[in-house]
Amino acid sequence: MAYTGGSIVDYLKSVGQASDYSSRANLAAQKGIQNYRGTAAQNAQLLNMMNQQQPQQNQQQQPQQNQQPNLNQTNNQQQNQQLQEQINQLQQQIQRAQTAGYGQGGSYQGQDIPEDILSGDRMQYDTGNPQLDELLNKGLVPGLQSILDSGKVLNPDVELTPAQITEFTNLASSKISPYYRSQIESIQKDLGLSVDNLQKQYEVSKQGAEEGFKQSLGTQRESMSGLGTTFSGQRGQAENQMVSAQNRALNLNALQTENQIGGEMRRLEGQIGSSNLPSVPSWQTYQATAEGKGGFTPGRVLNFGGTGGVMGSLPQEQIQAEELRLSKYKKAARENRSLDYYL
Repeated sequence: MAYTGGSIVDYLKSVGQASDYSSRANLAAQKGIQNYRGTAAQNAQLLNMMNQQQPQQNQQQQPQQNQQPNLNQTNNQQQNQQLQEQINQLQQQIQRAQTAGYGQGGSYQGQDIPEDILSGDRMQYDTGNPQLDELLNKGLVPGLQSILDSGKVLNPDVELTPAQITEFTNLASSKISPYYRSQIESIQKDLGLSVDNLQKQYEVSKQGAEEGFKQSLGTQRESMSGLGTTFSGQRGQAENQMVSAQNRALNLNALQTENQIGGEMRRLEGQIGSSNLPSVPSWQTYQATAEGKGGFTPGRVLNFGGTGGVMGSLPQEQIQAEELRLSKYKKAARENRSLDYYL
């Protein structure tokens, strides 16, 4: 039996396919849906594509699978057919009464009124269905035909069209999306400010370390010069030791900064997802040198990024909120086309 619901997750489960986010993203890419984030609109688009594909797949299934009866559908059809027959019978009875000029009382122009039309001093219906008789005899269904003409049905298995589902999906997204978008943008802005502050602190620290290194190197050279070791191997060894110590400090500072920013990005990635994670400019680190008057030269470049492939708690909450709102819209639409009393 073809899937008739409105959830791509339930559809994939019903056909035995994986329904997790990664599998849906791969399936969306195969169907030409770009930048799949699992939104309600994208899920509805993917479901429509899969439903269009399903009839072709059903034709390839074994004949015995196609011939399995749908007992629920058969029962509903039988009930609807019986109800329609009862309505037709009632209409014929009413037409007979109106044609003959029957009214209240039990006779007309000396003619006896048929018992299946009138009983006692007013019209009584006897359809063989006690519940239906009660409704009719209480006067609940004189306007039954007008209700049916308006599109409402008894015992409905109301199906929503793809256009209706798309309309409700877009409406749900328009109601839910702005809140989550504002939350994500706020987190993105905070991350940018945090990275900017750390970069400024890193540059200030680098400038102070470079000035201190130059000063220490100059002081050491003056001391070596006073001892007459300006061009000796002892001076070169001392300067190399100073450069190595300074580079260890610079590397430690760069590693701490890299871990701090990387850890923060991975934490926020878990909230807003990989697709919403803003790019962070790469950083230039430095190395100490004793050449000339001494100073810092460019070292390795630090690049920052998230883990990748993370859905994020906020986007997941947004999808769930949109699906909940969508289900409410669909339920309201179905109820609007259904009578409150089901036989």
